[in-house]
Amino acid sequence: MPFPPTISPVPTAIAAFIGHTAKGPTGFQCVTSLAEFQSLFGKGLLGSRLAASTLPGYLTESVALFFLNGGETAYIYSLGSRKVGSATPFLEALTALERLPEPTLLTFPDAVLLDTAPLESVQLAALAHCAKQRNRFCLLDVPAATSLPLRAPLTGDNLSYGALYGPWLKLASGETLPASGAVAGVCARVDRERGVWKAPANTEVRGIAGVTETYTEREVERVNALRVFAGKGVLVWGSRTLATSDNEWRYVPVRRLSLMVEESLRRGLAGLAFEPNDAKTWAQTRSLVESFLMGLWRQGALLGTKPEQAFFVKVGLGTTMTAQDVAAGRLVLEVGLAPARPAEFIILRLTLKTS
Repeated sequence: MPFPPTISPVPTAIAAFIGHTAKGPTGFQCVTSLAEFQSLFGKGLLGSRLAASTLPGYLTESVALFFLNGGETAYIYSLGSRKVGSATPFLEALTALERLPEPTLLTFPDAVLLDTAPLESVQLAALAHCAKQRNRFCLLDVPAATSLPLRAPLTGDNLSYGALYGPWLKLASGETLPASGAVAGVCARVDRERGVWKAPANTEVRGIAGVTETYTEREVERVNALRVFAGKGVLVWGSRTLATSDNEWRYVPVRRLSLMVEESLRRGLAGLAFEPNDAKTWAQTRSLVESFLMGLWRQGALLGTKPEQAFFVKVGLGTTMTAQDVAAGRLVLEVGLAPARPAEFIILRLTLKTS
């Protein structure tokens, strides 16, 4: 495989949904419209205009709001039409998701049907999954339609790979549901119109009548709130990851931009597996990566009035690699980015195989 002429950015808003459906095949299925979803998995409240949904969960309506808010592609994992009381089916779905490279957003609104302990186990497993795959991000839901529980926040090493959204949404029918599906659609719309580096915040949520409650300032510190604004409707308000004390990865667009860049480089440089680990290859690699990052800078993804203020690329013996790395065919690439927030460089370090 020869070097590509350019590195292309990977898609950033392909959603993976896990939850209950009225019918449908097992395993992940790709759908590109609400009509296609309904033909495979059945109709819920929004699709059939029924007065109330007979399903035990919220997946059908969440997928409908995903497409209504700007989503274009989703992978669906059906847990069937019976309520599940354990974390196991969700964990099995996460294992199956490891085999799919395409999804970049992960949401499982029906996990809110679980008790506190299994819900937290699913959320932590999903964050670990995203950290392992390094190309996707979790959208988590608060577990109740009203009265945000004042429980201890999630802890661990993977908190920057997810964000928490609430309160729940109200439909015109009076039904309520978690927010993650609609937020995934908002992410898709903002990514397409502005770029993954733009926060999916201060943006209208379409197709809903309101929210179940208004959070206090204390609660807003813990959750990316959806709020009602006069004349503007319901807006996503807040764009923080769960790693609220991490200056580097505190913001959703910073983490999602870094994931897009890293995955784009991995796919774009796959041809290194057929190249020698020598100075010529390093120079070609640097040129390709710099050209890719230059494009992002020109689109406004990175800060700086000059390219050298926006990014840097390092690769070479004595810089990013030892003699042992070169002999073993390990090409180590270091990329620094200056996203809009924070202003400091974030550092991505990729190890790629050569011949």
